[in-house]
Formats: sequence, C-alpha cells, structure tokens
Amino acid sequence: MKTINLVVGLLFFTNMLVNAQVTKVTTSTHHFDENTIVNDSAGNRLPFDVWHAKLISGNYSLKSNGNFSDTTVFHLHRMTKAEKDLNNSLLGRKAENQLSQFGQNAIPSQVNILQPPRPPESPSFKMGDKPTSFRANDINGNRIKLKELQGKIVVLNFWFIGCPPCRQEIPELNKIVEKYANNPNVVFVAIGLDDKYDIREFLKTKPYSFQIIADGRMYADLYHVSLYPTTVILDKEGKVCFDTVSFGPSSPYWITKTIDGLL
Repeated sequence: MKTINLVVGLLFFTNMLVNAQVTKVTTSTHHFDENTIVNDSAGNRLPFDVWHAKLISGNYSLKSNGNFSDTTVFHLHRMTKAEKDLNNSLLGRKAENQLSQFGQNAIPSQVNILQPPRPPESPSFKMGDKPTSFRANDINGNRIKLKELQGKIVVLNFWFIGCPPCRQEIPELNKIVEKYANNPNVVFVAIGLDDKYDIREFLKTKPYSFQIIADGRMYADLYHVSLYPTTVILDKEGKVCFDTVSFGPSSPYWITKTIDGLL
C-alpha cells in the first residue's frame, strides 16, 4: 500500500499574547492530540510536546499507511524543500485543487490538509468599521493621509523596537511586502512608537520594508492600541476586513490570504 504524507497544519491559538494551549483537532479521518502515537525514524514513540513542536515549525509532517483509526501509528518525517513548497502552495486552496497537485498517486479519501487557524483578533478594531483618518509623515518625509489611501488595500502595523514579537514578525512582513512590490493597490504602513533616530538606528541591522511613521504613540492611542504588534488590513473602502494581535506562525498566511481575497 502506498504511503502518503498527512500534512498537519498549525493547530491553534487561544492565548493571544504568549503560549498556545493544547486542544484536540478533528479531521474527517483522525483526531490529533496528546494521545496520538508518533514515532521517530528508529521506531521510538515521541512525547507529544516534542512532535507537536516539530510539526508547528513547518519543517515536519506525519506519515502513515493511510488506514486511519484511533490506534494509527504515525512517523515523524522531515520534509524536503520541495515538500515544504508544495505544502505552502496548497494551504487555503480548495480540496480539489489541493488533490490535483499531488498527482495521480494521491488517494483522495486519505489526503487531508488543514488550513492554519485564524490568528487572534485585536480588541482595538472591529470588522467592518471605518477607522478615523490620520495624517503623518514617514521617516523619509513622505506624507501619509489615511483618507487619501481609499481605493487601495492598506496594511497597518503597530510596533515598537523593544517588542520581541514585533521584531520576530518583521522578516515575514518584509516577504509579504516583496510579494506585492509591483502592485500599487497595496500599501504597507508601520506605526512605530519609537522616535525617528532610534528607528533609523534599528533599521541599520533590521530592515523593515513598510513605510514607517515614527513617534506614533498618538496614532496608536487614536485607535486604542495597547497590545503589540497589532496588524489591521483595510479594504478599498477603508473598512477593517482583518485584524490580529501578537505574531504567530499562521499570521503571514492570513495576511496574504486577506490581501489576495481583496485583490
């Protein structure tokens, strides 16, 4: 019997600031939780916290013989670059498109790919609301007026230098900016709490591709933002269509998914 990869997506976010809590994830074929049997390449059973941590790193998947039951034994498999690229390309697509990418050896009844869960929402924004406009200059002297950006998709990020998850997400946000670099209908604006000098010094070692507004506490206060980082996406009418607080593995996926949906 052919062996297939069961690609387990990012499982959960229940604490919007720090640690994810273990919950049971149900698919049409199997329950994944601390009782799931997962072995290493030598056949030794791995503790849940070990195999779970490897799965959410995005570098591993689970293999089985495809006959799923409560006693199915899975094997932890380190994915090749090609497999990871395939996994990323499949996330969020319709099941029929996902299966076609596996080719003729796929077993439709046994292949199951989980979409990453939506990250925690920010308490500062409400879906469908139209935030008050603001006017500011970025650190390069370019004027930004939120009202004048209507007709474009606007991604706003609230951050500060001393915020670990803010620094952690910057490389991922840069990748998103790069993806839409040739699309004038997508605008990225970062509102930093630090002064211009400190931000410029920070950027010497940590590039950040957003248009950056310094001394932005007044704008954070305008929207009652107190948790960082906070990211909000406005549609072409200037209305909130996505918002999230903190940073997790599923955040880049959902930011990109939202932008693509609006385009």
